[in-house]
Amino acid sequence: MKKIWRILSIAIICGALSTPQIDARGRNNSGQRYSTSTSRSSSPSRSNSSRNNSPRPGNNSSRPGGNNNTPKPGGNSNTPKPGGNNNAPKPGGNSSRPGGNNSRPGGNYHNTPKPGGNNHYAPKPGSNHYHAPSHGHGHVHRPHCPPPRPYHRPTPPPTFRPYHGCPVLRSVFGITFGTAINISLDYLYRNSYNVYGYGNDVIYLRNVNQYGYLWPDATLYYGSGGLTGSQLMYSTNFYDRGRYNNVYRTLVNQYGSPISVQNISNGIIATWWGYDNQYVSLEFRPIYTNNGQLRYFTTLSFGI
Repeated sequence: MKKIWRILSIAIICGALSTPQIDARGRNNSGQRYSTSTSRSSSPSRSNSSRNNSPRPGNNSSRPGGNNNTPKPGGNSNTPKPGGNNNAPKPGGNSSRPGGNNSRPGGNYHNTPKPGGNNHYAPKPGSNHYHAPSHGHGHVHRPHCPPPRPYHRPTPPPTFRPYHGCPVLRSVFGITFGTAINISLDYLYRNSYNVYGYGNDVIYLRNVNQYGYLWPDATLYYGSGGLTGSQLMYSTNFYDRGRYNNVYRTLVNQYGSPISVQNISNGIIATWWGYDNQYVSLEFRPIYTNNGQLRYFTTLSFGI
């Protein structure tokens, strides 16, 4: 009997010892199943990783706003765009345009020849950079005018004394006596006078009005002290004193009788004197012109 209980006891003890091993194997198998489940779940992670590498908004790929080769507004591409640094001419650029550095109205046209001038160049109005040409006024082509002659101011009679109502001359065509030639040219251009030539000491005009008449040719004379005299001319190819007589009456009404009247061959000269040796002279006489024709000239002169 004791032997039987000993065998049973040994069997019970062996059974108790074998139970933890079975439980351990069961836990290990459970862990293996968990690991397998985890391995399966890692597959979507890899899929997500692949999806992370695919282009999507916000990634550095071909998309609006991305750094790609598709031209876009404001991008550094070769497509001309407003405000971009491209080669298309634009307002304000250094190109041939109104206001650019090229030949244009209002530009630097000191070397622009004028009608009637033989290399007499017109300064820009308001420039005050007049450069008188080296040649004289004889180069201006005036076929229907007398040959040029030096400006000569007449001398008043020794007995002359200024009187009430005698001429007071301050300007010609709005140019004050004593004004420099460059300032005179600026004034004449600004006021739309027809300047068709000038030299070192002379300016030639066409079609100026004085005393109700249009004078085809006018000349302004200059000296070291600026404007000193002027001369307006009108001519016909036949003897006609009509203009002379009408202007003479106007001057008599304005200044009284002339101080001196000089009769010359086929002509006459009347002169009025004013303060500080100012004078007005009206002349009629036949003169040969530059082209050899004999014409009858009425000439009105002012000077100081």
